[in-house]
Amino acid sequence: MLTDDVARAVKERLGQLPRRVTLHVFTSEDRVLVPGRDPSPGVRETVQLLQELAGLVDTVSVEVHNLHTDEELAARFGVERAPAIVPVAQGDEGEVDYGIRFYGPPAGYEFGSLLEAIELVAAGSAAATLAVPNSPGVTAGTAKDTLVLSYNDVAGLERVFDTQGEEIAAVIMEPVIGEQTVPATQEFLETARRLTTGSGALLVFDEVVTARLAHGGVQSLRGVTPDLTAFGKIIGGGLPVGAFGGREDVMAVFDTRLPDAVPHHGTYNGNGLTMAAGLASLDLLTGDEIERINGLGGRLADGLREMFQSARHPFRVSQVGSLLLIEAEAADDLADLHRSALLSGVYMAPRGLMCISTPMDEGVVDTVIERMAEAAGRLAV
Repeated sequence: MLTDDVARAVKERLGQLPRRVTLHVFTSEDRVLVPGRDPSPGVRETVQLLQELAGLVDTVSVEVHNLHTDEELAARFGVERAPAIVPVAQGDEGEVDYGIRFYGPPAGYEFGSLLEAIELVAAGSAAATLAVPNSPGVTAGTAKDTLVLSYNDVAGLERVFDTQGEEIAAVIMEPVIGEQTVPATQEFLETARRLTTGSGALLVFDEVVTARLAHGGVQSLRGVTPDLTAFGKIIGGGLPVGAFGGREDVMAVFDTRLPDAVPHHGTYNGNGLTMAAGLASLDLLTGDEIERINGLGGRLADGLREMFQSARHPFRVSQVGSLLLIEAEAADDLADLHRSALLSGVYMAPRGLMCISTPMDEGVVDTVIERMAEAAGRLAV
C-alpha cells in the first residue's frame, strides 16, 4: 500500500499521463511495492503484451525478487538495459573480448558508448576505431573492450569480422538512430545478421526509442531478427523502466537454477507500479495508433520544413515515423530556437528532438507549427 505522501507525489508525477493510465495505476494496489511474492497479473500481462508487440522475441526479461521462471526473468530502469545485455553476450559466448557499438547518439547510458565520454581514435587504416575514455566514470577496461564503427559502414563491419570475428561477443545497434532519425540501410542490417550468425556473436537491437515506430519494432519492418532486443521508455507509461529479451536459449544464462548463471538482481526489477502503468500504455498503443502518430509525424515535419524554408530560417528537419529532429549548422542557432520555442509554449528537446504521442491530433500538430513559426520569427534571419 502506498502512504498518503507517496501517493500524492506519484500522482503529481503522473499528472501528464492519460487518465486511463493514472486510473490503472491507482486501482492496482495489489500490484504495487510487494517484493518477494509471485509476479502480479500486471507483470505477467505486460510481459505477454511485450512479446506480442515485439513479435520476434521469445523470452522477455521480468524478475520479481528471487523468482525465476522459464518465460520471464528481469526488468529494471531503462538506462541499465545495455550494461545488463553485455554480460548475457559474454556469458553466452564464453571467452570473448569485444563488443561492437556504432558511432551515433545513445538514448541513455550505454555499454561504454556515451559520446560525451568516449573519444574516437582511428586505428591505423582499419575501419574500426578505438574507444578512449575522455570523461570521468568510463574505465579504460570498458573502452578497451569496445570497438566503435561508423553507422551504415558495411565494408568496415566486414573487415572487423574478418580480422577479429572470433573475439566479438556482440554487435549492439539501433536499427534507426532514434535521436538523429537516421535509419540503418537494409544491407547494413542484413550484413550484421549474417556476420554475427557466422561467428557465433549476438546481434542486439536497441529498440528503446524505435519500438514506437511499428507494432513489432523496426525489426518487424525490416525483416531482420536480432538475438536480443532492449526496450524502455514507452513500455513504462511514463515511469522509469527497461526490459530486454530474445532467444530463449540466450536468456537461459539468467536462470540461477543452472550452473554459471549470470546474476541480475535489483530493487526495481518487475516493479508492480511500473508494470501497471506500462500495461495501460501499451494497451493504448495499437497498430492503428502507431500508424496514426507516424502520419502526424510526417504532417509536422512537412509543415516545419515549409515554414523554415519560406522564411529562410537556417534549420533542417528530418523525420522517421513519430520521431522528428530539427537541426542547424550552428549550435547557437538551435539553442536560440529552443529558448524561443519555450516562450511560445512548445517544448522540444534542446538537441532538437520532437516526439508525437497518442493524445495528439492534427489540431495539436497544426498549433505546434504556428507556434514554431512565431518562435522562429523572433530570431534574426
